[in-house]
Amino acid sequence: MIALRIFPKILLTTIVLILSCSSSPEIFQGDEREWTTNGITQKRDMDQYEKGGHFWCRTRPFGNEGDRLAGEKKVRDFVWQHWTEKKRGYIKISCGHIDTSGTIHYFVEPNEKGEWSVAIRSLYKHDLPKYNKQPIKDITAVSVERIENKADGNSNWTLIFKAIDGEIVEKFPFFNF
Repeated sequence: MIALRIFPKILLTTIVLILSCSSSPEIFQGDEREWTTNGITQKRDMDQYEKGGHFWCRTRPFGNEGDRLAGEKKVRDFVWQHWTEKKRGYIKISCGHIDTSGTIHYFVEPNEKGEWSVAIRSLYKHDLPKYNKQPIKDITAVSVERIENKADGNSNWTLIFKAIDGEIVEKFPFFNF
């Protein structure tokens, strides 16, 4: 008799858990037109992070090339400085194309063991529904390298983010490497 009264509660709890785990968080545009979610910071105490701002990487022919390069430089410099100086930092960059746009959120931080990493949370919004199945991508880089790009004559450089196994998981800027 007791089992019959408890069963509906267990069933309801199970259904709620399944629904909450299977639904992806709502993605929306924030105050700076960046793509974000209510849980983008994943309970981080953002008062501990230096904020680097929000930048746009408009690609040709949609944006000013000089503005794009200046924004990429600021993001690259901010992440590299915080990585090398072991300081918490948060910066984001948005990119847009004809049928897709997204925002990448970079968190430079120590993990619970005190080892430094960069948590990269990418949120994408596509006009084509078939691509919206996994709009959020989480990557953790435990190594950041700076690669000089001397071929273009401007001595630009690229950040290479690597996972614990040494695999390259992200490059920034996206178009230089």
